[in-house]
Parts: sequence; C-alpha cells; structure tokens
Amino acid sequence: STLFPYTTLFRSLLANIASFYAVYHGPQGLQRIANRIHRLAAIFAEGLRQAGFGIRNKSFFDTIQIDT
Repeated sequence: STLFPYTTLFRSLLANIASFYAVYHGPQGLQRIANRIHRLAAIFAEGLRQAGFGIRNKSFFDTIQIDT
C-alpha cells in the first residue's frame, strides 16, 4: 500500500511524543495524571449509576461500559 510509509512514520512520531511526555512529567507527574483521570472516571461512573444507568465493568481505569 502507498500509505505504509506514512503509517510507520506516524506511529514512530507518536511513540516519540509519548516518550517525551513521560520524560517531561516524570514518574510522580504521570502518577498524578493517572490518579486524576481515574478519579474523574469514577465520579462519572457514580453519576451514571445515580441517574439509573448500569455500569458493565466493575473495575476500570478510564473506560466505562454503560448499559443503555
């Protein structure tokens, strides 16, 4: 495919950006960001439960499966 060189390039650029992000924030910064994301997801899930929606997955990090 003619797109193969571009997809390979984009994947390598994404990997480089992710590594720079990790180096910039450091271990404690990444932990703080992860805790915040999970806390916000848990607040969102609880709000959905209170609104009458079912949550399919009992444990999650940032992705919630909702029964509709």
